[in-house]
Amino acid sequence: MMMPDISALIDVLGHNITSALPYHDTHFFRDDQPHHPQRAHPLFGFSYDWHSAVNTSWALAALARSYPSEVPRALWRDFLARFTPENIAAEVTYLQANPRYERPYGWAWLLLLYSALPPKERSVLAPLARLCLRRLSHYFDSLSTPVRYGVHSNTAFAATLVHDSAALVHGGDELAADFASALAAAKRGARRWFYADKNYPHHIERNAYDFLSPVLCEAELLAMIMTPADFATWFDRLLPDLAASAALLAPATTRSRDAQAVHWHGLNLSRAGQLARIAHRIPALAGTFAPRISQLFAASATQICGDNYAATHWLPAFYLRAIIYAES
Repeated sequence: MMMPDISALIDVLGHNITSALPYHDTHFFRDDQPHHPQRAHPLFGFSYDWHSAVNTSWALAALARSYPSEVPRALWRDFLARFTPENIAAEVTYLQANPRYERPYGWAWLLLLYSALPPKERSVLAPLARLCLRRLSHYFDSLSTPVRYGVHSNTAFAATLVHDSAALVHGGDELAADFASALAAAKRGARRWFYADKNYPHHIERNAYDFLSPVLCEAELLAMIMTPADFATWFDRLLPDLAASAALLAPATTRSRDAQAVHWHGLNLSRAGQLARIAHRIPALAGTFAPRISQLFAASATQICGDNYAATHWLPAFYLRAIIYAES
């Protein structure tokens, strides 16, 4: 795995958390009253949109956990100062009034952020995290079939973020029971959605705007919730001709700086982390996947801290997640 350039990541994350504009907010207007995103989202009204503000916040918190001496004190102090009861109350009020806003992608990243915060800030964020947990539990239980698209609505990716956040929330946490319930709902859903899958038509990937691989998202989720032996059997049924999956394993290449086209850089990074995680569960695949993982990282690493805000407002989170969870 490539190790991050900490100073470059700090620079881009510092820029992201102080950039209120441009901002894209999918607000549902019920009347002719004006909508100001930074007033509606005093905690997450930056980094282009709500979910990117959340995963940028997670990236900074994750960096501070892994490399505490590298994060400037002033940046970390100012970031934590945003977690006030008033800011959280405003975010809760908005999500209560807009029950499908950022479902499920933003909610799931919010839970991962909660799991990475220090205890004091966790406690402040708890009302918003509790709302997301309970809504995700209901959402997972309500889905008879999953959303498989390789973008924000992907069900397996959200369920995996729930798993990863729940793993860091222990019994003494005030939301431990809510995390356990959401994780149980994700596991129930996974059995309905994915256990019977086989002979996945890998040639249909990748779609033009994917930043996630649908098949690797479900494989990553099942790698987390099945025993290694059961997962190896299931994975072999899912992709019996894995060696022929050239498009699935090879880097996606785009020369465009368009906000949708740069999704392929996120696709490369997310697939790199997912392949590493799968190989951690099935060691026999490590030799096959290792050069592929290096190629995927190399194809998009330069975009993480580049000069294109369409990419840099969210790619650091995908980069760090791939590195942090690759061997978990």
